[in-house]
Amino acid sequence: MHFAWLARNQLHVKTERGVDTLRSEFAENARRKAADSVQRNAWKTQNSGALFMGMGQRDAADLAHEVPAFMTGVSAAPGNSLLYSLELSEVAGVFETTRDGKDEKRLFHGNVGGLRDLTRHPQAAVCAATVSNLKAGTSHVALVGLDGEGVNVLTEGDTVERHPRWVPGQPSTVVFESAGVGRSPDGLFAGLGPSSVQSLDVKSGELKTLAELPDFDLCQPRVDAKGALYFVRRPWRAADAGPSLGQWLLGILLLPVRVVMAVFGWFNFFSMMYTGKPLLGGGNARSREADIRRMMLWGNMAQARQGALSQAQADELKAVRAPNDWVLCRRVDGKDEELLKGVATWDLSSDGSILFSDGVDISVRRPDGKTEKLHSDSAVQALVALS
Repeated sequence: MHFAWLARNQLHVKTERGVDTLRSEFAENARRKAADSVQRNAWKTQNSGALFMGMGQRDAADLAHEVPAFMTGVSAAPGNSLLYSLELSEVAGVFETTRDGKDEKRLFHGNVGGLRDLTRHPQAAVCAATVSNLKAGTSHVALVGLDGEGVNVLTEGDTVERHPRWVPGQPSTVVFESAGVGRSPDGLFAGLGPSSVQSLDVKSGELKTLAELPDFDLCQPRVDAKGALYFVRRPWRAADAGPSLGQWLLGILLLPVRVVMAVFGWFNFFSMMYTGKPLLGGGNARSREADIRRMMLWGNMAQARQGALSQAQADELKAVRAPNDWVLCRRVDGKDEELLKGVATWDLSSDGSILFSDGVDISVRRPDGKTEKLHSDSAVQALVALS
């Protein structure tokens, strides 16, 4: 079985040849441009200029490789190719690549918000996706033209919508999950309501609710060729109502300590900025490097290192699996059948097989109900079955 997946901000493809990790040529070019920019402004990162800007030469070299580029979606495409979406700084794009990664073509590139959850139309040169408004904390279903038409946002409202998928036999219909945004009296984000499954006709604009449960999130919906609805059912947890009385009292007791720590941190910041040394001791080499990075981050003069993990954190990441109450269900005639437990992400193959992952193991459930483990990785965030 051929399939592709996103894990640790990398795109991987498994075929009969083995596993290939595909790199984005567009992202690499952006990083090279960033390196050129750093070299042109080297005076800011060397000698007296470095002291003025609060940066060392090593920080400048790091910045050349820290251009934020995030792979946010993957989709099958006709022929021996697939699509992926990429967010880079203030722009996003959709790219087509062969399964061996040797030929990459840019299909869309524009100044849009977060572009995620990519899925190509089976016939037309268009993708359904979600675009985000980070300031408002919302996301909506949109169509992304692959022939220069741009982005057309289809839905609106104070909602977070994810994972649109085309419905077989209904070329103008998508299903997706939608959750209402809760806000405080002053308009601040307060949480999300339970996710429901919605259906949208992109031509007429007709919107229908296909499934909802008051105490559950219904996520990552799909419809098979027979019209059965699939979704991942997860327990919905309401937003925290706020600190308890005990937490308030503890906060009051710790207030003097926190004030002293804040004042010390302020002076320690200036000591690091102008002398390169903390106020109390030097520590070992690793701790000094961590302190410098923390100070620079607090000073808003360097970006956090993308994907930087200690070995202990990496080991923890490999062990993160979806809980058993994340259940893949199939709804037929209003009745839900539980198929698989511990499902973090999944896809439906054209032959009825279910490709799924708990975040670590990638497995397949055949139409006869038998399951088989296909591969293992860490932090698997999206899957797509390839014909």
